[in-house]
This record gives sequence, C-alpha cells and structure tokens, in this order.
Amino acid sequence: RCYHDGRGGRYDDAHLRQRFALPEGGLMPFCVKPACFEHGEPQRVTLRASPRAAGLQAMNPASGCRLSTLFSQYLQQTRAQNSFSSFISKRLQLVKVEDNVRRSTFQIPLHQSDCHAFAMPREGQHVHGGVITTVVEDATTMHICANDSRSRKAVSTDLNMSFVGVGKVGRTLQVDSSILKIGGVLGVAEAHVKDANSGKLIAVGRHTMMFIGEDNSATEFAASLNSVFDV
Repeated sequence: RCYHDGRGGRYDDAHLRQRFALPEGGLMPFCVKPACFEHGEPQRVTLRASPRAAGLQAMNPASGCRLSTLFSQYLQQTRAQNSFSSFISKRLQLVKVEDNVRRSTFQIPLHQSDCHAFAMPREGQHVHGGVITTVVEDATTMHICANDSRSRKAVSTDLNMSFVGVGKVGRTLQVDSSILKIGGVLGVAEAHVKDANSGKLIAVGRHTMMFIGEDNSATEFAASLNSVFDV
C-alpha cells in the first residue's frame, strides 16, 4: 500500500516500518491510519494501538484484560521514549493470561544481537544473561502492576535470578510469570524461563516491587499519549 502526504510525497509500508522501527509481518506494534495522509493533515502520520500489537490471537483470553492493556502501553512507550527496553519490546509477545490474571505467559525469539560476547558459534552462541534478566523484569513488572487493584506504578526493590541452563540464538524463550503476593505496598512475582520448544528450564527469577504514585498512574502514559509523530 502507498500513502500520499498531500504534497506529492508517497510512503509505503516499508518506509513507515523503517521510520518507526516496526517489525516485519502482521505483529506490527502499531497500525498506520491511512486517513492521516489526507490533505487536512499532510505533514503528520497518526499511529494507533492495534489488538495485534500485543501479539494476541483473536481467541486469546488475554484480550481485553488489564495486563494486555499495560502490554499495549509498554509497546508504545518504549518506542516513543526510545527506552532501554525497546530492543526487547520489538519482539516480546503476550501469549496468554490465566487464573484471573494471576498467571501469564510471554514469549520472545532470540536473535544474534542477544548472544554473549564470548560465546562461539560452535558452542551454540549462548544468549547473554542480561537479556534474559531484562525480559523477566519487564514481563513481571507488567504482571505485578496489572494485579494492583489501584493501578499504581511500581519500582523494583529486589530482583534475583538463578540460571540453570542456557538460551541459544535462534530459539524462542518462554516466560511463565506467577503472582506470589499482591499487598497494599509490595507485589511479588516469580518467573520460570524455558525453551519454548523443548520445555527445558533455563532460569528462575523472583521480582519484588513497591507500589508508588496515585491511583491509575500505571496507565497515565497511555491516557496522555496523542499517538501523533512527525514524518
């Protein structure tokens, strides 16, 4: 598809994907709204969140829950702010939510850029532990905040990881997060990281967070985001 900007310029999907660092295929984190290229607003492109942005299938029970809402915001916010987590959010998918949002599953494919500096190709190019830790922290942060009835922000007070295996480039990691405790001040989640295909356990992490801020502050960014960026 091509879009006209009203000034003789033309933009196709590939250009827009490159401009906003969006992945290939159907799981684009944003859907481009063609109407934004009409003469009324020629110099701007409007992005709106898509249900597919969260990597959810139409039948996925995660659709419409608080965690999927936070996940969609996570996709938008990491790109809009070019945050450290943007290299994770481009690939992370929310697969399912169960047990009244007490359990959730995320998946992420491992790329060449994730490998450890000292990992040799003949050894299988092991993934850096910092990548796995970042995935666990981001996934459990969203999971904990989604279980706070007051929808507050939270900050980490403790995060520990135990590695019992190795992740390898070309494989897909699966993170199964479980809520251990949600209180008025603290929330605790445990994550089991495994190879999505073999089921082999790779790491176990436990994340404790302290809730801060006013009620509904967790979705403050999404509420204020106008989703308009200059081309």
